[in-house]
Amino acid sequence: MTTATAQFEIQPLFQPQQRNQWNCRYRIPNLLVSRNGVIFALPEERVNSIADESKHHLVLQRSFDNGRTWTDLEVLFANDNPRVSHSYGGGVADLDTGRVFVFFGVGVVIGPDDIGGAWPEKWKTEHPEEAAALQKKLAPHIDGGRYVIWTEDDGETWSDPRSLGDTLHVTNPVTGEKRGFGPQFTGIQLRHGPHKGRLIIPGRGRTQGAPFALYAYDHNYVVYSDDHGETWQPGGLAQTGTGEACVAELSDGTVYLNSRNESLRCRGYRAWDRSHDGGEMFIESGYDLGLPEPHCAASIARCSESPNRILFCNPAVHSDTPTHYDHAARRNLTVRLSEDDCRTWPVGRTVYEGPAGYSALAVAIDGTILCAYETLTEKSYSGTIMLARFNLEWLMGEKK
Repeated sequence: MTTATAQFEIQPLFQPQQRNQWNCRYRIPNLLVSRNGVIFALPEERVNSIADESKHHLVLQRSFDNGRTWTDLEVLFANDNPRVSHSYGGGVADLDTGRVFVFFGVGVVIGPDDIGGAWPEKWKTEHPEEAAALQKKLAPHIDGGRYVIWTEDDGETWSDPRSLGDTLHVTNPVTGEKRGFGPQFTGIQLRHGPHKGRLIIPGRGRTQGAPFALYAYDHNYVVYSDDHGETWQPGGLAQTGTGEACVAELSDGTVYLNSRNESLRCRGYRAWDRSHDGGEMFIESGYDLGLPEPHCAASIARCSESPNRILFCNPAVHSDTPTHYDHAARRNLTVRLSEDDCRTWPVGRTVYEGPAGYSALAVAIDGTILCAYETLTEKSYSGTIMLARFNLEWLMGEKK
């Protein structure tokens, strides 16, 4: 896409399928672009249920032509035990070394039927010892935890998994309690300032387990590496009441987190935090009244043509319902463009007017903008992930 003609197209990227004994559907798209321009698409493959607590497989598709065509689905990690899950947990491309890192978690599925109909996420957070005992009972041979793998040849081969152990944690700023966390979604590599070359991935953690209160104890944060992925360490903590962050580097090297807002403050608008030391501490925070949201994840990416141009995508519907989840409001998927380092968003176009949820933005090596996104049915997720490909001329629309 090198001409000035506006271009826009949509294609299915992942669709429900039956593979072996598994009924597979897809949620939570993620896109990574390697140094050589190979695009990695890594969704959550959810097995026999679309629910968050379902069994997951770690799967991958790649594109070698800027997202026009894709390889067949590759299964990186799976287990025949219906209780054993391999969940995608973040990724980042090192543009200096060519390595692409993928984080994932190995866990044991606990469903509502196992715990008297309770919501598993809340129950496991508030009852960590009972959850650990139940997981050991259900799958005693599984050594759960968080791992990282990497490829040095654009996904042709992969390293053995390396355990992260307990190196990643979020600390309660009042009590000093340390609680484990995991990376989430797509990371970046800093290209400016004193921390140039640093790898950063957003994540999510809770500084306190009980009571389960997302508005009070849920925080976003980052994990970073200064040695090209040899070691990883926890970075700064974002404001309270944030979850599911996307991260970008601004033109002066500032690390910008844009977060789903679980807080009671400015409900229905995105939260933001800024760090001026490469993500080690976030000292500025607020809410963006130009970015309405229905309590849903979003995505962000730097536009390759200018360092202060940033792309942002989410279901652009304001919802201030008293819950962290408003299924009906997840629609009108919109891509916006900021030309002043995320302070204002003067450009925006709708990619998909219908029900849509989580998204992933990436910019291909030729400048093509890619947006992978979930579609929804009236009551749930369809299990399909679509891919929109367009250029800056289409996005600018009437402004140009």
